[in-house]
Amino acid sequence: MIPIPQPALALNSSDFSTASHYTMEHEVVVRRIIRPESIIDMVSGAAGSGRLRAVIINAHGMAGPDGVALGTGLHLGNVHLWGAVHGLIDRIWLCACQVADTPDGQSLCQSLAVATGAEVVASSDPQSVGGADREFAFDWNWRLARVPPMQIDDFEGHVMLWNAEGEVRDYDPNVPGPGAQ
Repeated sequence: MIPIPQPALALNSSDFSTASHYTMEHEVVVRRIIRPESIIDMVSGAAGSGRLRAVIINAHGMAGPDGVALGTGLHLGNVHLWGAVHGLIDRIWLCACQVADTPDGQSLCQSLAVATGAEVVASSDPQSVGGADREFAFDWNWRLARVPPMQIDDFEGHVMLWNAEGEVRDYDPNVPGPGAQ
């Protein structure tokens, strides 16, 4: 499990059952009809007059265009809209399959980092939640949670981190210590 510093916002896709949702200080279920501008308003509202330590985007990866199936989609054609929350987020975790597996997917991650001024973490590999990722825990509303509150499950495969300037490096978020956040 990867501990997530708070305050954080989990943007959980309605495509996933609530057993696959992450529990953070702020959390929202995002339905497929929600446009990017509304999602950005959710981020801004959760930040309030401060900063979010993390935004967790928990959705399917998508192809054609490469991106993330959160709401009506996050892709190169609309990533610039995230500039509206520039400086409000420390790190964005793209918990989705194969977001960074193509040049366009990697450009999306880089553009998201530059637009928001946040670090962006994504994998080029499929993501899964196996038995080791499941723990008995309750969230803030006393619902049985698959992943304990304030944590996300480990990333699989090749993981990369883009800094706020858009520079990329390999990253292992599954190892506690310096660099993991």
